[in-house]
Amino acid sequence: MIRTGVFQLMRFGVVGVAATLVYAGLVAVFFAMEMAPFAANALGFAIAFLVSAAGHVMWTFAVKSGRIAATARFFVVALGGFAVSNAVLGGWLAASGPGGAAAALALAVIAVPAATFLASRYWAFAASSS
Repeated sequence: MIRTGVFQLMRFGVVGVAATLVYAGLVAVFFAMEMAPFAANALGFAIAFLVSAAGHVMWTFAVKSGRIAATARFFVVALGGFAVSNAVLGGWLAASGPGGAAAALALAVIAVPAATFLASRYWAFAASSS
């Protein structure tokens, strides 16, 4: 059981890194195209979500049935993670000023994926995983 959880966590990390690279690459391209920053961010998030959801449904959690419902629940988890990371960044910057951005991002980079994994494993994909 522990071994399965470790491998699942590793797969979650691989999928997350892939989605993050897609997001960063697309946002860079969108910025180069002079797209508005919020539009670039939203479109990059949406496309990276599709990469992440596909990877988690097919590989990380190996969803056998109820893929649409699991993906919808994962969308709620992903939006929650996005909101929390922005709240952490905003709160930290309000408290510490612009010099605290690196610390806020470091906290978000550690806390949000951990919470996302737990919410994904025990809620979003729990009922439909093998």
